[in-house]
Amino acid sequence: MQYRQREGRVGSLGRWAGTPAQLSRERLRNLGIWKMQDELMSVHPQPRMAIVTRIATSVVRDSLGTIGPGCRVVGVTKGLFSLLDLIEEVLHQCGSASVTVSTWTPGIAEMERVLQLLRGGMVTDFRLLVDRSFVGRHPRYAQRITDMFGHDAIRQTRTHMKVALISNADIDIAIRTSMNFNTNPRLEQYDLDDDKAIYDLFDGVITELAEMVPPGLYADRTAINLGFERVMARTDEGLVAVGDWFKRNRWTPKDWD
Repeated sequence: MQYRQREGRVGSLGRWAGTPAQLSRERLRNLGIWKMQDELMSVHPQPRMAIVTRIATSVVRDSLGTIGPGCRVVGVTKGLFSLLDLIEEVLHQCGSASVTVSTWTPGIAEMERVLQLLRGGMVTDFRLLVDRSFVGRHPRYAQRITDMFGHDAIRQTRTHMKVALISNADIDIAIRTSMNFNTNPRLEQYDLDDDKAIYDLFDGVITELAEMVPPGLYADRTAINLGFERVMARTDEGLVAVGDWFKRNRWTPKDWD
């Protein structure tokens, strides 16, 4: 989605409808690797050799090595670099790409860096999925993030998932990690794969959420909660069951803060 270049916002954002979740699920089913059990979603990609980095050096490239089609890296950061450092190294090696980040909380410095990457053309479009408690925890720079990226590039939900998706004509990389999208001076792990099945799993889930919840950091709380429940349930009958589960387990709107 293109938007007007104003108020410091640049580039192309809000690629929420680029890969419909239903098509992603159908593609995985056709590959024989989509598994459904009691509404839990997973993929089972083909096993292959991984580059294992037990203790990373201070240079991200030394940890990742060469990134390209079919790569797999499993690493530990030793607190010396962040998720955005990993993303930037992938972009440096593989070229401009769309980027999606799911995180419990983003750091303002990281979001400023993403804006610079958009301005420089290294990030072609950007999507952000955050936990719905973010605005309450960081009200001042929540507004700054909205000013930078606009409402449509951002979604809130009930999430603790930390994932970065990086895609262009040559790669579909998914990074799964313990790191939030901020400075992480502590022991953290990451798994990086250029694997279409893994990428489509996370892209499908995030896209489906984006279709169900309203945009922006100031969306209606009830609508956000209902959207999350609908993604969990996937059918109207299931939605009733999910609502009953929340009631039985004492989940109420206050628990989503």
